[in-house]
Amino acid sequence: MLRTVFPACLLMLALARAEPLASMEEVVVRAPAPLPHASASERVITAEEIASRPISRPGEIMEAAPGLIASQHSGEGKANQYFLRGFNLDHGTDLAITLDGMPLNMRSHAHGQGYADLNFLIPELLAEMRLRKGPYGADQGDFANAGQVLGDGGPGWFADARLRIFGARPLVEDNSVRSSPTAGVNLRGGYRFDNGVTARLDALNLFGARASQIDYFYLSRLRGEAAGVAGRHFHPVEPVAIRLTLSVAL
Repeated sequence: MLRTVFPACLLMLALARAEPLASMEEVVVRAPAPLPHASASERVITAEEIASRPISRPGEIMEAAPGLIASQHSGEGKANQYFLRGFNLDHGTDLAITLDGMPLNMRSHAHGQGYADLNFLIPELLAEMRLRKGPYGADQGDFANAGQVLGDGGPGWFADARLRIFGARPLVEDNSVRSSPTAGVNLRGGYRFDNGVTARLDALNLFGARASQIDYFYLSRLRGEAAGVAGRHFHPVEPVAIRLTLSVAL
C-alpha cells in the first residue's frame, strides 16, 4: 500500500510545482492618521466615511460619532435633540457645534441655551468632522460640557455674497413714525490651506449705501435746550471697507 501511495504523492507534488503560482491584486489599506496630541475619545470622520453613510436628514451626520444620537421629534424646522453617552443634551445645550470655525449654538433660544439647528447643512460638502467626547476642550466655550463636533469644508477656494435688507418698520406704537428701508451688500472670498491656515478678504458695504443699522425715536435734550425734542436717532452703517484676515486653526 505504501509503495502505491508514495509514487502518487510524488506525482501530485511534481504537478503542483509545474503549475504557475496564483497571483493576487494589490490590496491597499487606508486609515486616518492619528491626531496629534489627541485623547482616546477624539477622532476624525473623513469625507469618505461621510459619503458612505445613508442619511435621510442632515442631523444624522452627527451619529458618525460613536455614542452620539441625533433624534428628531418634530418637523425639519426644528433642531435635533442630541444624546451623548446616555446624557440628554437637549437641542445642543452641552454639545458645541462649529462649521468652518463658525459656532452654530445660539446663546439664547426659546428651546434652551445652545440651540443648534443643522437643517441647513449639506453633508456631502463636508471634508471632515472632528469629534471630541467629554469636557476636555475648554477652547470650545460654554457649550462643550459633554463634547464638541467641528465641521470643516476642506481646503480650497471659497466665496459668498450677502444681501442684507431691512424694510421700513414702526418706531412708535401708533405707527406714525417709521424707519427708512436699508440694504447693503457684503462679499467674502478666500482660500483655505491644508495646514489650517485660512486667508479671507471681505468687502463690506460694497456699494457704499447710506443707510442706518438701527433706528430709534425718543425724546432727547441737548445742552442749553429748555425741553426735550422728539426725534429719530440712528447708527449709520459703516462706509465701504476692505478687510483682510489671516487665521490659523490650532
